[in-house]
Amino acid sequence: MNDRIQGRALIVDADYNTLGSLSRALRARGHHVTLCADGRAGLQRAVESAPDVVIVDRDIPVVDVQTFLEVLRDNPRTSSAHAFVLTTADPTYLSALDPRVEAFVKPFHVAE
Repeated sequence: MNDRIQGRALIVDADYNTLGSLSRALRARGHHVTLCADGRAGLQRAVESAPDVVIVDRDIPVVDVQTFLEVLRDNPRTSSAHAFVLTTADPTYLSALDPRVEAFVKPFHVAE
């Protein structure tokens, strides 16, 4: 395992299997990882931790993904975070939410 912290990642998903697999993969690569199961907690932790990368599920509970992404972009502590959205649908709709967002289509391989 890598002893140096490579970056800070926030993962927001109600699926604990996804949280577990992504956090293990990122931690194995030396990243500090914060996990949240809903949008409100995710936004709070994002502002507290100022992550470099945010991975958020399209269908997160409590706060919809569009609002979540808007708050990330509008907050100076989170505006530079690179955002990935996990989706089971066609990822082309994501460009309408935010052209800077990248998609991970579920199911995915952790190596991605």
